[in-house]
Amino acid sequence: MALIGVFMVSMAIAFICYATAFLIYGSSQGIGYLLMVPVVSWVLMLVVGIKEGLQVGLRLDLYTNGFIAVAFIFIGFLLKKKRILA
Repeated sequence: MALIGVFMVSMAIAFICYATAFLIYGSSQGIGYLLMVPVVSWVLMLVVGIKEGLQVGLRLDLYTNGFIAVAFIFIGFLLKKKRILA
C-alpha cells in the first residue's frame, strides 16, 4: 500500500514540473493548468486516503479518472491548435 502512495507522489511531482514549465512559457499556460488536474485529483485521493483509509481514497479513482481523461483530451486539442502535434 505504501508503494501506491510513493507512486502517486512521484507522479504528482512530475506533473507539477511539466505544468510549471508550461506556465512559465506564456503561450501555453492553458496546458499548464490542465496538467494540474491530475495533480489535484491525486492529492485529493491521498488526503482522503490518509484521513479515511487508503481503500476509500483509492475508490475516488473511479471518479477522478473522468476528470483526468477530459483534461488530457483538452490538452490534445490545445496541442493540435498550437500545431505542436502534427
